[in-house]
Amino acid sequence: GSEASGGAGGSGAENAAGAGGAASALGLAIVGSYVDDFGGTHSISDASWMSDSSVYHIAIYDNAAHYVVARNDQANTFNPCAWSRFDWTRSAGHLYFCTTAYNAASESAAIATPAPDASNPSLSGCSGFAWSELTPQ
Repeated sequence: GSEASGGAGGSGAENAAGAGGAASALGLAIVGSYVDDFGGTHSISDASWMSDSSVYHIAIYDNAAHYVVARNDQANTFNPCAWSRFDWTRSAGHLYFCTTAYNAASESAAIATPAPDASNPSLSGCSGFAWSELTPQ
């Protein structure tokens, strides 16, 4: 991904709206604390995705389609108040994510961002790069 890739989780005050009634009842499927390939930390909750010092307030997620759309916090260094989309996939027992949008103009624009190629996430498919692996902490 790009230098601005990453996500955020943790204690957001906003409520996540699940896509499709069943998804919201179950909660976001990838909630947890992780470290990525570059030593970056990710704390993911139903309400937010924290990546190091950046916070992304989750507006919607879809466990079936494997994506999260979130508003970038106004205090983020990169693209404050823009919208991001994070796609995830599992391959060979590993969890990977790809930042498919990081500066979308709106929630709907982030949702409309095409999903990345998840066929071989350890090598390619994320904007010409490998997806980032998330290892549970």
